[in-house]
Amino acid sequence: MSVTPGCPGDPVSGSLTGVSRRRPVGYRVAMAGLDVPMYRQIAADVERRVRTGQWPVGTRIPSEADLITLYGCSREEVRRAVRLLRASGMVQVCPGSGMFASERRTG
Repeated sequence: MSVTPGCPGDPVSGSLTGVSRRRPVGYRVAMAGLDVPMYRQIAADVERRVRTGQWPVGTRIPSEADLITLYGCSREEVRRAVRLLRASGMVQVCPGSGMFASERRTG
């Protein structure tokens, strides 16, 4: 089953497209003059999509493979982002079922 994330032609709101050759692998330009590790950009974008309702709470979000394709990055970058999202409570991972958008835990 293939999940089509985002809007057609919206590769991540254009925020992750510019690659600079002067930055280490795994870094892309998110804002002018600010280097942010790719896994943090992925985590921030997934969180934004959950908060705006693009990926509503309780729904299955794209698989690891789909996220790799969506963000054009390595499996390790996606895995680091998922670990960060799990720690913050934004996603729940159910082995054999997938990843689901969740509400952030408070306190």
